Amino acid sequence: MFTGAHGVGKSSLIRAMEYQGERVVREAAQDVRLLMEAAGDPFPLDRDDFESRCLQLHRMREERARASGGTVFLDRGCLDYLAYAELGPWPLSDAERDHCRATRYDAVFLVLPHGREWGSTLRAGEREFCERLVCELRRLYTELGMPVYEVPAGDVWERAGWVRARCAETGQAPLRRSATSPQKAVM
Repeated sequence: MFTGAHGVGKSSLIRAMEYQGERVVREAAQDVRLLMEAAGDPFPLDRDDFESRCLQLHRMREERARASGGTVFLDRGCLDYLAYAELGPWPLSDAERDHCRATRYDAVFLVLPHGREWGSTLRAGEREFCERLVCELRRLYTELGMPVYEVPAGDVWERAGWVRARCAETGQAPLRRSATSPQKAVM
């Protein structure tokens, strides 16, 4: 499962993994935003229920991936949505928070910024939010006992190779169905 701040290359990495034949689950927020805009909501990010809607779509996608079995790489995990809710203006219900805390991944890949230009592409105040977000993501996943691997800077193919090597070294598969633990996911 890939996590990290905005603009650090998670979605590019997911696309590279897919190109290399891996099954992937894409990040939900952009799809939710685009759907809400298409339905006539010009500012979906300003809605209180935006993060809840993103989590709902993510959960549907993740549950389908678990049910189909095999290896799957995820662009964000449930705890990402909890981190956004805790740091931003998007509340989650107690039940949604509980679900996020109950979901487990066998490996979490924290994608670090891929170059010096990363901070220059962010709006005022966004860099500080992203830095706080990364700290919160690292804390949440680690606190709940999931191994967190920091993906180093590099081009997308180097990064994809690094992730695949970590999976091979540890015997981890990104997301696999577990008959004994329906909340168990891998990467």
